[in-house]
Amino acid sequence: MFKKSFFILLIISSFTLQAQKKNNVKVGINTGLNYTNIWGSYYANDSHPQVGYVLGVGFDISLSNNFSFITNFNYERKSFYVNEAPVFSGFTGSSWPSDIKSVTKFDYLTVPLLLKFKFDGEYSPFINAGPFISVPLNVTNYYDGTKNNLDFNKLFGGNNMGISLGIGYEFELSKTNSLSLELRDDFGLTEVNNASSYSLNDTRMNTASFIAKWNFKI
Repeated sequence: MFKKSFFILLIISSFTLQAQKKNNVKVGINTGLNYTNIWGSYYANDSHPQVGYVLGVGFDISLSNNFSFITNFNYERKSFYVNEAPVFSGFTGSSWPSDIKSVTKFDYLTVPLLLKFKFDGEYSPFINAGPFISVPLNVTNYYDGTKNNLDFNKLFGGNNMGISLGIGYEFELSKTNSLSLELRDDFGLTEVNNASSYSLNDTRMNTASFIAKWNFKI
């Protein structure tokens, strides 16, 4: 996990140093909300998405008048819940009605590597796309409001990797400052489950985010 993160950081640092010499780098502080659901497994059939949040920093490295390379180092809280049977029986994929919620919360470090195309204009729409990786920091579960003693890092500790797509607007506030608003979807293609079972196998994650970012040139 740390080797992958260090390698990504090394590549980004190299791009940033080269672009900074040409004054083509923007640094940003971003925050927003996300909406996460899981899919692909029997267990996911009974899951319900919840609202989480994202907070981080980013870099926008200009490649030409319209194209740039962007990345973020985001801390993300993602969560979903299932309605469990009154007696907790593990991951049974149960579907009968119950008022007892089993809420699973994920803390991730997410790093996207995106190519951005920005249209011309003072209020510029943009699109971006590329791969992302989310490295799990911690996974916890709350059953009926009480923290579960079961270690969910052993169940859902897999890296979440996939394709990120985003659209948004960037508003030029001055020659050195801008504000961007973006809708982004991180479509996970890898299994996030560590444990192998009938109900958990092939669990994947999809997250839609609304992100506001303040950018300034360095």
